[in-house]
Amino acid sequence: MSLVCELCGKNLHDDNLFCPWCGADAPRGTRKGEPKPENITEPQFCPLCGYPCPEGSTFCTSCGHNHFKKPEDELPLYCPVCGSKNSSKAQICYQCSHSLADWFSPKGEAARRQGQTIPFVLNETMNGFTYYFTNADKISIGRSSDNDICIPCSFVSGHHMEIDMKNSKLVDLSSTNGTYINRKPEKIGKVYLNIVNEFNLAGNFTFTLVRNNAFFAIRLSAILEEDECRRNGDGNAFDDLRKSYQVAVEGNGKILIGKTNGKLAIDTRVEEIYWEIEHDQDYMYLSDPVQGVYKQLIKKQGYGLAPNWRVEN
Repeated sequence: MSLVCELCGKNLHDDNLFCPWCGADAPRGTRKGEPKPENITEPQFCPLCGYPCPEGSTFCTSCGHNHFKKPEDELPLYCPVCGSKNSSKAQICYQCSHSLADWFSPKGEAARRQGQTIPFVLNETMNGFTYYFTNADKISIGRSSDNDICIPCSFVSGHHMEIDMKNSKLVDLSSTNGTYINRKPEKIGKVYLNIVNEFNLAGNFTFTLVRNNAFFAIRLSAILEEDECRRNGDGNAFDDLRKSYQVAVEGNGKILIGKTNGKLAIDTRVEEIYWEIEHDQDYMYLSDPVQGVYKQLIKKQGYGLAPNWRVEN
């Protein structure tokens, strides 16, 4: 490997004409001698030209074709598994019997090889929001940096509280200044999540909840004594928390992300236009009904999303 893709920064082989990960043209220039062919032990064959490419690649390094897009009807279809040439209408490879229909399905082989699974981070740069998708059993909140959500303020205990997703409970961890729910004055010890609309740490940091049968999301929505908290903590970190959602995935379903405000919702509102993020059988999909995009697979590398979205693993 001596080349680097100018678009995604991935390493390329000298033989590559296209980046196998984002499909961009590979850098080309004068090279001394003949490049050694790329040694691929278990290649993934391009369904359009049959060229052997690295396993798990999205685009052909020879012709740039998307491996998971079926070639046009009049063209032959090369099996992506064994490289055999098939009829353009073939459903199963005549040589290895691999299901070609499954390969091109966004819920089949394409999802298994390309699809983004949890955990991952989704950045929406237009509104500056970050969405942390997780399937962990617990979400911890406190002052210490080893928490899932860190609130660097002296009023908050090191390990202040946790959300027990497995048992659907919100638990105070014997914090010094307490945990409160739904704007009630009594400190809580342990309560069921289904009665919680918002919760507060140390009388200052209020988080709101968004949930349905598939997702559970929290975000810092208010700081009651903000000037005092900033004097006793890191105000920049507070600003970041206001722009972040911790999203716990519990089943199959979808949530909505406002295009103009970046906030999560469950039910649509007339005044807002939404992206739809759906979790289905371990994989994540995106829909943009206004643009006519429905259930587009979110890829591991994040390519194919709108320009203002970024995926981090």
